[in-house]
Amino acid sequence: MKVIVDRVMIAKGGGCLLNEDGVCGMKRELVRVSYGVRGNVAEGEVVRGMGIETKEDGDRGGEGVYEVGRWYVVMKGGDRG
Repeated sequence: MKVIVDRVMIAKGGGCLLNEDGVCGMKRELVRVSYGVRGNVAEGEVVRGMGIETKEDGDRGGEGVYEVGRWYVVMKGGDRG
């Protein structure tokens, strides 16, 4: 079975839905066994521990997740224009 992880960690209003322990567990347990990872830019910033302001930042953030061994990484950024 191929599992896609949609990491829902940040609410549309900007509030955190997952505490630091939950983020660590998600990265350690879910992301490593998934076929792909999907999320928005704010969640990418939390997972990668870096700000994502430009397309190039987003590319670097996605590459970091891909290097963990995920086949597909989708990072949405519609709210950033």
